[in-house]
Amino acid sequence: MSQHKTAIIIGGGVAGPAAALSLIRVGVKCTVYELRDGPATIGGAINLTPNALRFLDYVGILEDALKLGCPTEVIEIFSVASGKRLGDLPFGSKARHGYSSLRIGRTNLQKLMLDAVRDAGVDVHFSKKLVRVEEDEDSITAIFEDGTSATGDILLGCDGIHSAVRKSYVEPTRQPSYTGISSAYGMTPTSAITQPIHFSAAAMNSSCNGSLLTVYCNAEKTTIYVAAVMEVPECQGEDGWRIKGKVAEETRGSLLQRFESEKLPCIREMTGATEDLFFYPVFTLSKGGLWHRGRALLIGDASHAVSFIVPQKYIQCSLFTRCLLVVTALAWLSKMQSSSHASSSMSNLITFTKYSLVLRNFEHHGLIGTTPKRNNAGRGSEPLAGCGRCYESMCTGLRSASLLGMSTRAMGMIFLSWSCSSFWGRGWR
Repeated sequence: MSQHKTAIIIGGGVAGPAAALSLIRVGVKCTVYELRDGPATIGGAINLTPNALRFLDYVGILEDALKLGCPTEVIEIFSVASGKRLGDLPFGSKARHGYSSLRIGRTNLQKLMLDAVRDAGVDVHFSKKLVRVEEDEDSITAIFEDGTSATGDILLGCDGIHSAVRKSYVEPTRQPSYTGISSAYGMTPTSAITQPIHFSAAAMNSSCNGSLLTVYCNAEKTTIYVAAVMEVPECQGEDGWRIKGKVAEETRGSLLQRFESEKLPCIREMTGATEDLFFYPVFTLSKGGLWHRGRALLIGDASHAVSFIVPQKYIQCSLFTRCLLVVTALAWLSKMQSSSHASSSMSNLITFTKYSLVLRNFEHHGLIGTTPKRNNAGRGSEPLAGCGRCYESMCTGLRSASLLGMSTRAMGMIFLSWSCSSFWGRGWR
């Protein structure tokens, strides 16, 4: 890398400025080029892991980020039906990692990072649509639609899943495809909530109709980010779009119906009081693919699409049955162990099950990194196959686990790891 003195960075979202802040610290001169005419105005709240906070600390902007976001070490899991807390999903412990996790508005994070690169002397150019890349033995050149160009030693494609760098140069044949799934999200002011809020920082509210994420996304805890996965057959904007009129009312009504809870009445207020509703479409790329070509390198979503967000009803009967078998096995193991070791062993085995068994089965069924087959109605071709058998197997499995001495909490954690899977893929973006 020492021979590379200048870098052309395509993409002014989050990955582009992050790359620039890293490179300038090792003496590489950077320039950022962004397709849009200004910073993004649409974006939800994303979770920054301890590694991300370590990076922000490294480049000197962690303190500013902490003023804009809400620390989120765990996501509490609640049952919409009973209102009970069933467990936690750890997201980053400061005691363990040196940094916690942080939930922050994407637009706030982008502005913070763009300000940082400008303060560091990096030029940021907007309204720059890349149309072509040319390379010779000594340099690489980006050519833009307005007739201008930029030449450097390396070119970084930090321009997302619809990367112009990938499409025009690195691998033109590898195109993203819409999954038919979008995240419906909005921001709710806490001043609009009259009922007690049941979580400290973040909650996954799980029901038979999916899971609803509710999380504070600013330091003052005055704003709550609300999000749930929905089927949206037609994509109206690659980067998301504001839902208006009748569609907005139908979407809000759907969320209210799916997550209605007498035990957690604040959920109705949170979903009903969102100031605006947006759809964020989920695209996927085929597995494999090139990450670089010559002096061009793809970074982030441009190189590897996010894992496919899977709605609950796409989970096949065989996966559900295997989860039930694991429930029974875990119950048996916990009964065999002494009480002093049962709790930690159960926790470790549940974690193993969640990440190893469930995700591997998603991949086996083609639900990660691929698009499910869809019929003319825009819905999955076999999403409901075997639902009756699934329900019967679930009841049998729960009875068996109960007879073997497994606690309700442990059983709940297994099934919640399955039901919350729709949010694992994008790191809760």
